[in-house]
Parts: sequence; structure tokens; C-alpha cells
Amino acid sequence: SFSVLEFAADGTSLGTATATDVDTVGLIQGWTITSGNADGVFQIDASSGEIRVFDNTLLNFETTANYVLNLTVHDGANTSATQTVSISVVDENDIPMLQTNLGVSVVEGSSVTISSAELSVTDEDELPSQILFSVVSPPAAGRLELTSNPGVSISSFTQDDIDTGRLQYVHDGSEADDGFTFFVSDGSGG
Repeated sequence: SFSVLEFAADGTSLGTATATDVDTVGLIQGWTITSGNADGVFQIDASSGEIRVFDNTLLNFETTANYVLNLTVHDGANTSATQTVSISVVDENDIPMLQTNLGVSVVEGSSVTISSAELSVTDEDELPSQILFSVVSPPAAGRLELTSNPGVSISSFTQDDIDTGRLQYVHDGSEADDGFTFFVSDGSGG
């Protein structure tokens, strides 16, 4: 059995399949993956039996944590019985992905709830409560606040705050467009 990191690059070697044949004088070669690789993530070197990552775009622990490849090899005269090789995908921290950032419109001097239809980040490894927005540049003509603590400006909030309707923008009544910038982290280094 072999393992591979979720973000392994194309060409990464997982190891080499081996076979013995007591009545073979020459090389055992002609390695083939016969099944278990429908999405084409792996390839096997026909001569050496080395298994490598071929297309890492579908290598994703969250969708497929384990592969079972069926292999055969040829000795120049006969093809072996099918043997299985297990490959475990090792989970790595996925980075948060911005899905939506549309902004909102608000009447001067009023407030508006910022929903996931306007601002949304996803992370395959984390819950919405673990996706943290840190405000880098706060609004200049208003403030961000949580409905659970009205009147208090905040400098961070979570995707869960957005999803549950707790995040609000409160405009100060001035004649100005406004906005804020933020950095998103997942608490796991992403």
C-alpha cells in the first residue's frame, strides 16, 4: 500500500509495485492499471512498475480518501492475475476560497445585513464558524457590527456570522460610498 499527499504535484512517485515469477528468465514488465483509476489520477510505468501522480487536479481527500488500483504485469509470455494496491490520500489543509463578494446597497444612515448571497467563503476542511474574516481596512463611513452586540464596531467575524444573519453594516449618514477590506483565514494555517 502507498500514500500520497493531497496536494502532490504531477509526477510525484508513490513507490514501485513488485512481482516475482519463478519460471521467468527475463524481466517482468508490461505493468498495467486495469481498474480503480477511472479519473486518471495515477499512472504506472509499464517497465518499472513505478506508480506516479499523473493528474493531480482530481486528487482530493475530501472526495476520495482511498484508491484501490487493480494491476497486472506481463512476463513476456503470460499476464499475471490481478493484484490490488491501496493508495491512501493524506489530507492537507485546503485554503479558504472566496465564492462571493458582491457588496450591498444601503440607505444613508441605515443598516443592512450582509448575507452569504453578498459575501461567502468556503473551505473544504473547516466549518463556517472556523472561517475567520479579519478586517484590514474598516469602513470609513460606517461600521461593521454583530446583531448580538449592536452599536459596537467589530474588526473580525466568521462565515457563520454571515450565514446566520448576524453581520451588519451600519452607515453613519454621510454622503460617501464605503467599503472595507479583509483577510480570510481558517484557523489551520490556510
